[in-house]
Amino acid sequence: MHTNCRYLQVDGINNEEEAVRWSINAAVQRGKVYCSESGRDQFRDEWKKELRRESQRYRDLATALSDSEHCKIIGGIADRLSYKFAPLLNGGRLRFGTSQKAFNLYLKYLWHFGEITEPPHCPFDAVVLGRKLNIYDAWTQSDDENAYMRWVNAARKKAGTVSIPEWECVAWLCGRVPGAPR
Repeated sequence: MHTNCRYLQVDGINNEEEAVRWSINAAVQRGKVYCSESGRDQFRDEWKKELRRESQRYRDLATALSDSEHCKIIGGIADRLSYKFAPLLNGGRLRFGTSQKAFNLYLKYLWHFGEITEPPHCPFDAVVLGRKLNIYDAWTQSDDENAYMRWVNAARKKAGTVSIPEWECVAWLCGRVPGAPR
């Protein structure tokens, strides 16, 4: 496990199955993703497969994927699920913002389990965007890769000399764990 296991403890994630399930739950809990009740389980099962399949690219990397490669993967997940499940999805689409939240969170869990090298980005949500970066975009409504890259660049600037994932872990834990750095 990664040396900063407090994150896994606070989130109560103990294994990969919990990680993939919670990554999707966290991505859909704030946004109006569905327009229908029928087919949600099948959609979530397919989303789990997508997250697991795409995360394989991050295992044993000699060099990190570029921002554009990472964005292409996030967009590909959104596009494939949108194509297959359009009638179930609000507006017929799984938005980029929702896709990034699930995928980046899943990668974060895998990183903390020591299953992948450090991911290139972090999950962007209201905590990270609003409370930590003072950006008030609605990540659940965003379907814009350019907006996402503005978030990434703002996080890089805020992180300074540490990586975005390391910065986000401290920022996310702040206020959740007694004695966590502010």
